[in-house]
Parts: sequence; structure tokens; C-alpha cells
Amino acid sequence: MNLTLLVVGERNYEKILQELEKDFILDCEDFNVVFLTGKAKKVKIKTNISFQILEFKNTSENEMLEYAFANLKLKNVLVFKESYTNFKPVEANKMLEKLAKKNFDLIVSKQNKKTNFATKIFKNLSNFFVKLFTGCSVYKGEADIMFLSDFAVSIVKQSPNKSAKYLKLNNFSGINEENSTISVQQKNKKHFNFKNFKLCMFLYFFLLAMITCNICLACLNVNVKTIFQIIFILLELAVFGIAFFATIKFLIFAKFGKLNFINEGVLAQTIVKGEDDGQQNN
Repeated sequence: MNLTLLVVGERNYEKILQELEKDFILDCEDFNVVFLTGKAKKVKIKTNISFQILEFKNTSENEMLEYAFANLKLKNVLVFKESYTNFKPVEANKMLEKLAKKNFDLIVSKQNKKTNFATKIFKNLSNFFVKLFTGCSVYKGEADIMFLSDFAVSIVKQSPNKSAKYLKLNNFSGINEENSTISVQQKNKKHFNFKNFKLCMFLYFFLLAMITCNICLACLNVNVKTIFQIIFILLELAVFGIAFFATIKFLIFAKFGKLNFINEGVLAQTIVKGEDDGQQNN
């Protein structure tokens, strides 16, 4: 099998390559590894595995993957996302064993999480709004590892700048799909960008001021014509609707990133396997 492992995020490259040499079910000549990272470390690794490290500047996970699918010669692909923090070949082996029994075009991992009632309600609500705003369904569970066949990869390649819709949301149709259960991963803390949330906060404060004004006018028995009262209430509802829409949109972007149009990552340097160690190409 011509398989490429796309491993996203800051990683211990040497440890991952050693574990793959030791425990991965495929022989070294049957696959290669591409690390996608925002911060590459100097490497001096002796391994039989063909690998390269692509370092990007100020680039999100979506943008790095967009670059990989647009510019690398990919056929069958295993994507290990940043959320897959505890890298173990055994999880990938399970997916490949399923593939050996039946030819699937897509295998999506699921973390085996125990969720309470409140969490289930929140997930169902968030999935509803994702469907409403993007037109796509969310994978049930964290899609930390994904196998894409040559056919599935070709679908992604034919949709330039929209790879995140396939790699984060369930936007595939008419292909053979399977799910796989993996161990629960330790969560990486995401930086919450309050700068983009300022509009939402302003609208909520403005709405609060309008409601307070409305209450004060009612309590003071101010003689305001009914028509102006109706207009004022409708304006309050409009501000609430805009604020609610902006909040949901912000939360979707915070979780999944921008989905409608993904720019390619800006590549800073490529580190490839040399004869004895990693050598750097700018």
C-alpha cells in the first residue's frame, strides 16, 4: 500500500518514528511520514522510514492540511490531527486491520468518551447549529485520526480551499465509510481569541442597555406612544438575533476554524531525511 501519514502539530519526531518502526503493521518501504508543524525542531534521526518535516509560519491546522492536500503527491492517507496527543501506532493498526477485511474509502476515529446528560444536550445543539450554518454534519466524536483512500483523497483535491469540510465535517457522500474507536486523548488547551468576540459582547451590552431603558420607561409611566414601543421592542429583538448569530458563528470558528474558504499554509522550510540524519532544505 502506498500510504502517507500526515502528522499535525508539535511532536517528538524521533519517538514517533521509533514507535512506527517498532509497532506499525506496515513495512517501512510501504509508507512515508510527513510532519506538519508551526515550529520545527532541529533533528538528527537515524531511521529506515522515509520522512519529511514541513514547517509553516503563523498557520492553523486547517491551512497546513490544505497545503498538504494541494501540493503533496498523496494517494492513501492517514491523518493524525493535533487533538491526537498520545501518538500510538496501535490505533492506526486497528484502522488498517478494518481496511484489510473490507475496502473502505473513509475510516474515522472516535474517542471512547463517557458523556453526561448536559454534555449530550450541548453537543446536539452545537451540531444543529453547525448543520444550519455550514450545511454539513459533524462527525460523531472527535475525528482525531482519519484514513482516506485514494478515491477519497481525490475528492478533497478536487475541492480546492475546502479541505476542512471533509476533514472536520461529514461532507462525504456515496462512499464506503467506517468508524473506529480509539482511547481518550488528553486535551490541548486552545487559545481563546477574545478580540473576535468583542462585537458579540458590544451587542449584548447594547441590548442590556435597551432593555434597562425599556423597564425604566415603564416604571416611570412615561407616556410613549404604542407605535414607538413596538418599534423599540422589535429593535431589541433584532439586536438579540444579530448578537446570537454572531456568538454561534464565533463559537463554530473557535472550534473548527474557518471552513468556507481555507488558505494554503505559508511554508517556511522543509526538513527531509538524509542518508544519516535530517537535512534541511529552505
